[in-house]
Amino acid sequence: MSGMFCDCESLSELDVSRFDTSNVTDMRFMFYYDTELINVWVGEKWSTENAKVEDMFSGCSISGVTIKQ
Repeated sequence: MSGMFCDCESLSELDVSRFDTSNVTDMRFMFYYDTELINVWVGEKWSTENAKVEDMFSGCSISGVTIKQ
């Protein structure tokens, strides 16, 4: 998932609440330089426990990550 949404300059909100990331090992640069990104919704199966997450939100204007039930 490394760089998956990288440089999506017009992306302001993103719902990834159905993603199961429990087996993902690399999430680096996932939202890198998404300059308009303000909020990301994640679900109960969202986990960064086993993943590299360096610079995941670098260059973003993000104000929150919300857990969606």
